[in-house]
Amino acid sequence: LESVSLLSMMYIVYWFTLRNGSYYSWNRIFLMISLVISFLFPLLNILPHDIASNSNNFILEPLVVNPNFIPTKAINTSNSLSILTIIYIGGATYFCLRFLSNISRIYFLYFRFPKYKFNEFKAVILDTDQAPFTFFNLLFISRSDYESGNIDEIIVHEKAHRDEYHSFDIILLEVMTIIQWFNPFIWLFRLSLKSEHEFIADNKVLKEGFDKLKYQKLLFEKTLGITNLNLANNFNYSLLKKRLRMMTRKKSNSIVKIKYMLSLPIMLLIMILFAVNHNSYGQKDNVNSEVDVMVKYKN
Repeated sequence: LESVSLLSMMYIVYWFTLRNGSYYSWNRIFLMISLVISFLFPLLNILPHDIASNSNNFILEPLVVNPNFIPTKAINTSNSLSILTIIYIGGATYFCLRFLSNISRIYFLYFRFPKYKFNEFKAVILDTDQAPFTFFNLLFISRSDYESGNIDEIIVHEKAHRDEYHSFDIILLEVMTIIQWFNPFIWLFRLSLKSEHEFIADNKVLKEGFDKLKYQKLLFEKTLGITNLNLANNFNYSLLKKRLRMMTRKKSNSIVKIKYMLSLPIMLLIMILFAVNHNSYGQKDNVNSEVDVMVKYKN
């Protein structure tokens, strides 16, 4: 629950301060740091337990127990927790199997089709006519694109994905999705992080001096060949309209830089608040084991 809350709050910070900025690499770094922190931070005990007041210790009051009493509320609560646990495990199992299925599909394509050394990639030449995509140093590309040779923009785009290690981001994102599949913010997180990947790659193509209109036309043409692999950096992404809009947007001004500078202290503050609350609750859970009055049973 701490991980879910932390990830959600980090995404809210991103949504209100960074998402419309044109510093795409910074956005990606913020999202990845948020992802790692939300995964690891609840496992760490940052602050010592003695920061909480010792006044939180409690003494048990005398307790009278009726042997005929059946705690129905506790039973109902236990049943509810069991149902929720089954639902959670079922969802996690489904998304874990989906993750393994996507891995299997990539390996299937890799072993089925021929491979060549091509523009610093190990290129897998597919017989199907689909949009190119990368997975780490593997470039999956259709035979028609490979033989045409007029794919310089595609190569630059895919090199950006490879050099920035975007596939690593997606693997970590898939793991977090398995753990937090029920959290709506993880799905917003997926959409935003993959969008930032595409903005980074598009920006790299334009910086190399390729014609903007020609590149946008190429994106439209490749829309017909979308491949639905969650683990792959697709040359063609569903947020095509937003990508085209981002290409025409001016570079963010200095005010946006201030937002980036403020986002880091906000992230640190959120972490401190979570650490303090975690340790405070831990102190409240400490109950004196000594009982002043022995338990009495009714006849």
